[in-house]
Amino acid sequence: RQVVDEALELKRVNLPIDGQPASSRCKPEGLVAGSLALLQLRETNRRMWELVAKYKERTSRANADVDASELKLQNMQYERNHFVREIRQCRDFKRADLEIDLASEEEFSRDAPAELRSVTQTQDAHQFHLNRLEFELQQRLALCKAKQRRLEERALLAQELDTHRAAADGQLAKLHTSITLSAPLQS
Repeated sequence: RQVVDEALELKRVNLPIDGQPASSRCKPEGLVAGSLALLQLRETNRRMWELVAKYKERTSRANADVDASELKLQNMQYERNHFVREIRQCRDFKRADLEIDLASEEEFSRDAPAELRSVTQTQDAHQFHLNRLEFELQQRLALCKAKQRRLEERALLAQELDTHRAAADGQLAKLHTSITLSAPLQS
């Protein structure tokens, strides 16, 4: 700092006075010292700006790391909220199989095929329930087949009945004709 002050003083002193050039009054060692001080000042300034650039780069990298961490945090919070909604939906889910009137456990153990009775409620409750559902499905399919067979039998009987009615109506018509034709003979 002292050298810079001396250089400024020399500059002020070296101004031309009364037409006399400044170079005739100047001290060469002062100019050299001032030049060296100016060079040191420039070098210090350059180093300072290099450090500023380095710290700016470090700061931008740290900001990028913070931004990446915040983005990861937001993604994780979104996923957590998604899973919480999924869990809530699963808890609120009404199973359709609970509304099905299944055969009682006694009926199941008595009438179900052996391969479905192989698992008990205590061994695997889920598989036991699936086996009961399978047994119920088999029973309902058998009932549907029986119903279809009965409907076909009913259709055949209705067709046969219609044939017999038509024949009976034809016989009735013949009987009426015979009665009307035989009326004059009866009198």
